[in-house]
Amino acid sequence: MSASLTLSIFSIGLACLALGWNIYRDIILKPRVQTTIGVYDLQLEDGCTIDARIEVRATNFGPGEIVIQNLVASRRRLLNRPPYVVIIAETRKPGCDSIPARKSVGDTVSFCVPYTGDSFLGQNLLRVGLVDTFGRCHWARRKNLWQAKQQYNKDFGDKTLHRV
Repeated sequence: MSASLTLSIFSIGLACLALGWNIYRDIILKPRVQTTIGVYDLQLEDGCTIDARIEVRATNFGPGEIVIQNLVASRRRLLNRPPYVVIIAETRKPGCDSIPARKSVGDTVSFCVPYTGDSFLGQNLLRVGLVDTFGRCHWARRKNLWQAKQQYNKDFGDKTLHRV
């Protein structure tokens, strides 16, 4: 084989490899976000609790920056009821981020909701999570939601404790 033919085959292989990587990077490889939910107490340094709240936290594991747009919950679809509920988060409390939140790789975002007897934990929700700018839902683990509902039922009485 001549040198020009070998070089042409090598360059075609390299171009195919570059094309495959671009398709994988832009279409298949999407930002991963780990989302958790829980009931947390805000305490002062002397140990006195001043506020209990529901926090939905998300950590961006990359490979790129992500913008969180909404805090949402899904519920069972009955008749013509919409399957998703938008949850309004507090932004003026310490340690709470505002929506929309732009986070780079490795950063954590925390959204707070008041922990009262009429909070969303009293409703029969299937999942709680965050929506990014591309419309992808990053759901919290169901075990975390179950634990938060158990804490809610312990604090406010047994309202809707259904296994999700």
